[in-house]
Amino acid sequence: MNLCHPLERAASERPDALAIRYPSGQITYKTLLETVQRLARGLHRAGLGSRDRIVVMLPNIPHFVIAYHAILRIGGIVVPADPSLRGHELALLLEEVEASGLIIWGARFAEVRRSLQQIPTVRFIAMLGGEETEGVTSLTKLISKNQPLIESVELDEDEPALYQPCAGSTCRPKAAELSHGALVGNAIACRDLLGIKEDDVLLAALPLAHPIGQTLLMNLAIVSGATLSLYPKFDVEFAASVLKRGEGTVFVSLPTMLRQLCDYYAGEEIGEFKSARLTICGGGKLTEDTLKDFERKFGSYVLECYTQNETGPVCSLNQWRNGRRVGSLGHPLPGVDMKVLGSDGEEAAIGQEGEIAVKGINVTQGYLGRPLLTSSRFHDGWFLTGDLGRMDINGFFYLTGRIEGRLVRGGYAIHASEVEDVLLSHPEVADAVVLPLPDSIVCDEIKACVVLKRGAGVSTEQLAHFCSDRLADYKIPDIIRFYRDLPRDAEGKINSRELVGS
Repeated sequence: MNLCHPLERAASERPDALAIRYPSGQITYKTLLETVQRLARGLHRAGLGSRDRIVVMLPNIPHFVIAYHAILRIGGIVVPADPSLRGHELALLLEEVEASGLIIWGARFAEVRRSLQQIPTVRFIAMLGGEETEGVTSLTKLISKNQPLIESVELDEDEPALYQPCAGSTCRPKAAELSHGALVGNAIACRDLLGIKEDDVLLAALPLAHPIGQTLLMNLAIVSGATLSLYPKFDVEFAASVLKRGEGTVFVSLPTMLRQLCDYYAGEEIGEFKSARLTICGGGKLTEDTLKDFERKFGSYVLECYTQNETGPVCSLNQWRNGRRVGSLGHPLPGVDMKVLGSDGEEAAIGQEGEIAVKGINVTQGYLGRPLLTSSRFHDGWFLTGDLGRMDINGFFYLTGRIEGRLVRGGYAIHASEVEDVLLSHPEVADAVVLPLPDSIVCDEIKACVVLKRGAGVSTEQLAHFCSDRLADYKIPDIIRFYRDLPRDAEGKINSRELVGS
C-alpha cells in the first residue's frame, strides 16, 4: 500500500480528466502523475528515499500536491508546514522531526535561511521560485531535468506516510505519525459517505498544509477522480463570488469561514446562487444559527464533521438528510469508534459531558520521539482528544468545549503557552495569559491579557507587531488588553473566567 496509489489509479482510468484547476491554468491526471514521477526521480537521485522526513512548506499551488505525492512515491515521509511559519518556528519543526529535506516557497526562503543553518540533519533543500543559491536546488529544474520514476515503493499499511505537526505543550511543536492505511482509509470513507463523484469540483481555499486540506480536499479529490480547484487563500469577498458563480460543487470550510460569508451578506438580498451542492465543515463547532443562515443565503447543504490532527483527521460525520442532526458532529466513520469518558476514566452516561475519546485505524500511532507524551494521550487504547463533548441517545456526538490550555483557531490547534512565551519575552512585559474570546468554542479569536513592567510604554500595536515577527499568522492575538495585574487563585492559577469578559 502507498498513499500515492490512488493517483496512479485515477491517471490510469481517467488520464485526460481535470485533476487540478488553479488561477493560472489546469492539470490533467495524466500530467499530474508524470510530474510527480519526475520529481520523485529527482528526489531519489538527490539521495532521498525510504523513511526520509521531508518538510513541504508551500502555499495552495499544484506543486504542493506534486511534492506530497513524489515524497510518498520514494517511500519518504511528508511533513506539511504552514507557509506562514517564521524562521525559528520552522527550525523547531525541522529539529523535532529530524528532517532530511525541505521543499520551500522561494518568497519565504530569505526569511528562514539563517534558521536553516542551525539544523544539521537537513541535507537537501529545493526551492520554488527565487534566486538559486549554493546548496539550494531549483524545484522546477528538478522536475524538468529528470525522467519519470515509474515504480513506487510498496509499503505496509501501518508504515508512516505523514508526520503531522501539532501544537505542543510548550513552544516546541510535536509531530503525530499517521500511516498510509490511516490516510487512504479516511479519504475513502469520507468519499463513500459524502457521495463524492468523478464530476465533482472541490473548492480548496483551506491550506493544503492543514489536515482538513489534505484529507477532505486533496486526498478526497484524488480517491474520487474529481477535480481540486485551488485558491491561494480564503478571502471572503472572493469566496462569495466563487460560490455565487457556481465554480465548484463541494466547498470545504471551517466554522469561521461560514460565519464570515454570512456576515459579508448581512442584511442584503443576494439573489440567486449557483452555489456548491454540498458544504463540509470541520475544525470546530458550527452554531445552528450560522449553519441555517449559510444554507438560506447560499443554497448549499451543510454537513458537519469532527476532526483532529492526530486522527487522519476525520473521526465522525453528519450524513445526508436521513443522517444529519444540526449542531452535532454526526456519527463515527466506518472503522472508527468514539465514546465520552467521565472524570473517573469510565464511559460517561448518555447526555453526560466528558472528554471525547477515539479508536480506529485513522488514529495516530503516536508522537515522533515522544513516548511519554504518547502514553499520556491514550487510555486503554483510546486516543484522548482534549475536547469536551457528549453523546445523545441516538449516537450523535456534540462538541461542548475544550480542556483548559488548548486553543483552536481556524482549525489549527495552538497551545496558549507558545503565545504567552513570546509575549513574556518582550522586555517590557511582566505577565501575560492568552485566552479564547467568550463563547468561542472554536477559538476563532484570541485574547491576550498583559501586565506591563513599571514605566513601560509599549502599545498594543507594537506588541502585535512583536508577535508577528515571531509567530505564524494564525497564532497572533486578535485583541491585546493591558491590566495592572492578573487575577489568580490561592494556588497561583489564573482566574480565566474573570478575564474573558473584561
